[in-house]
Amino acid sequence: MNLVLLLTLALPTVVHASASNRFTATISNNRPLSLLSFTRHEKTSRQFPSWQPIPRGGDTYMDTSSSEGQNVATTGATQAMNDTRIMTKNSRLAALAVCTTTVIFLSMRVWGSWIRRGSLATGLWFLSHFFTILTNAAVAVAMGVTAASSNKNNNKALSPSIWIALVSAILGVGIVYHAALKHLRTLTGLNKIADEGVHTVVPIATFAWWMIFEHRPVPIWQGAKACVVWPVAYGVYILIRANLLDGFYPYPFLNLPEIGLQQFVINCIGLGVVFGGLGAGLLGMKRGVEAVTKTKTETKKKQ
Repeated sequence: MNLVLLLTLALPTVVHASASNRFTATISNNRPLSLLSFTRHEKTSRQFPSWQPIPRGGDTYMDTSSSEGQNVATTGATQAMNDTRIMTKNSRLAALAVCTTTVIFLSMRVWGSWIRRGSLATGLWFLSHFFTILTNAAVAVAMGVTAASSNKNNNKALSPSIWIALVSAILGVGIVYHAALKHLRTLTGLNKIADEGVHTVVPIATFAWWMIFEHRPVPIWQGAKACVVWPVAYGVYILIRANLLDGFYPYPFLNLPEIGLQQFVINCIGLGVVFGGLGAGLLGMKRGVEAVTKTKTETKKKQ
């Protein structure tokens, strides 16, 4: 009788000590401690329950010790990797297409300038005055670098601030041209095709690529500041070049002899403000589009 009583009193202590040696509770993904947050540690001598959180939306958990749970986890990880590889490959192919298109239109402009100016060097020198040509050349380089980057870089060859600055600049080219410059001259044949290419096709293609493939976040204020740099730098470039070299001002609103230094500075600041505002607007619009897309995707998953 005494032996039975002794065993009865000692049994809870033995069970508690055994349980303490076998189980350790870990908090997964900052979730409250519970039986579902136990994780198996295969490389230790202790044995743990096999519950492990699988991020499948909400607070859903999957028992990965079962073959079904392991298959779901493996399939999900594999699918995510495949999606990333496909997106990277598609972005590089699209960047190559934009780069090729831009180079073709620039080559047409160079050819036309070569014919009119009498030599390739003179034609290139004349074209290098224009914000449109320089910005299109920057687009071609950026897209070429992206197309040549490895899968590992995943479109990170250029920073997101550079991309928003480039996109705002090339869109600004198209907007300013169609709003204020297109009516100043009449073109025909290949010259017209090339002109529409660098002022319309390339801006739209660059914007579309950025919207579809560039998803790295950038603060709106930081992006806006980046968008100001290139237009202001171009104004300084034209001021120095015209005064020291050839005296040619390619745009009426930057024609220093006619508008004066004060108005020239005001116009350069205005360009910076316009491009900075355009960049901030583009970033805000993209955030809104991505938020709506994310909401729709989550709604479909729940259904």
